[in-house]
Amino acid sequence: MAFLGLALHIANPNDQKPDEMEFAISPEGIAFITGSSNAWAKADIVAGTDPQKAQAAADQTTAFYTGQTV
Repeated sequence: MAFLGLALHIANPNDQKPDEMEFAISPEGIAFITGSSNAWAKADIVAGTDPQKAQAAADQTTAFYTGQTV
């Protein structure tokens, strides 16, 4: 999310900063956060982590950032 914020700032430095909480619960935000979490899980699996543990961590991360429950 930090890189997304940086990219938005670099692309349009004078634009108003989006509200993080509104973004996190929007359909676009949830898709971004879920995709990021799942990509980290895939990288974790490639690095040798048990797939179930990696996906559980991804699900917990997504839930934390979107306010959902696991």
